[in-house]
Amino acid sequence: MNFNIVIIKNSLYQKGLTDQFYRGALFMGVMTAIRYDQKFKTFYERLKTNGKQTTQAQIAVMRKMILVAHSLYKNETQYIKKVEIQKENR
Repeated sequence: MNFNIVIIKNSLYQKGLTDQFYRGALFMGVMTAIRYDQKFKTFYERLKTNGKQTTQAQIAVMRKMILVAHSLYKNETQYIKKVEIQKENR
């Protein structure tokens, strides 16, 4: 794995092709979570209401998803969520 981390003014930037792959994969998960998982959706909408930009709110949800995944792995539990998919009018 390629982990090049640069800290600039309290911001964390990651470089490398493998990191882009992981961020891309997480981004699609974030979009799905924001759309269908009520907890993540509420968190995202609260951030947007508080003035965060869309990308900032998505990255915050991404971080929260990573923390939840780590907690589930550490505690050897499963994330069981009842998802209700509603048809959208197009």
